[in-house]
Amino acid sequence: MIVLVAAVLVAIASFPFRASWWGGWILAIAEAGIVGGLADWFAVTAIFRRPLGLPIPHTALIPANWELMAERVGTMVGDRVLTKDYVAREVARFDIADLLARAADRVKPEDLEAVLRAAARWTADQLSPAATADSASTLPYTSSACRKPTTSPVAWRMPLFNAS
Repeated sequence: MIVLVAAVLVAIASFPFRASWWGGWILAIAEAGIVGGLADWFAVTAIFRRPLGLPIPHTALIPANWELMAERVGTMVGDRVLTKDYVAREVARFDIADLLARAADRVKPEDLEAVLRAAARWTADQLSPAATADSASTLPYTSSACRKPTTSPVAWRMPLFNAS
């Protein structure tokens, strides 16, 4: 809309100079901008609704045919884009171990601790009191197994795991 208004202003400003060669060029460019802007507005508006509320044929195509269009897009994506071969290649190409190793190199101990605390809080909120009591009874066995580092050196520097 702003571009259309700007084109109209340029056309109005260049109208007195239309007799000169440069004024004629500027006026022609401004007029082309106005016509192009109105055509674009009409085309986009006609796809979604009836422009100016007029019952023009072949307008409001998307609201009238959205179910058919959604079905055809789904069929195209399922049959041509997400084929079994393509999905199998992408899954085979994905290396979860490398991704986790690169993430472990970048993680800060305080970030890991914050995530673990949030996960522990969420888990505690989700468990029933009976399940919480069962989990608490197994905690001494779990914490004694976690005193010696066996995997990530980042996790074992955290106070959460160094409770001796």
